Amino acid sequence: MRPQIHKILTWVLFLGTSATMLAQRSTADSGPPSPTSQRGPQLPIDDSLIALFCAGLILGCYVVIKNMKAKRKLD
Repeated sequence: MRPQIHKILTWVLFLGTSATMLAQRSTADSGPPSPTSQRGPQLPIDDSLIALFCAGLILGCYVVIKNMKAKRKLD
């Protein structure tokens, strides 16, 4: 029963996002925005990129070590 629920949910989400994309496409046919339109602030993402990479590396090592310890306990 559980795999059927996953298939149904997948199809519902797929069709829902398709309808949303088609709705956005029809409103986007009016052309590009004028160059004088206000855009949000330009935020740099490169400032913390090294720290973010290190945090991801540490988290990945933690998960791998935790899984290896759990596997050793089962053996």
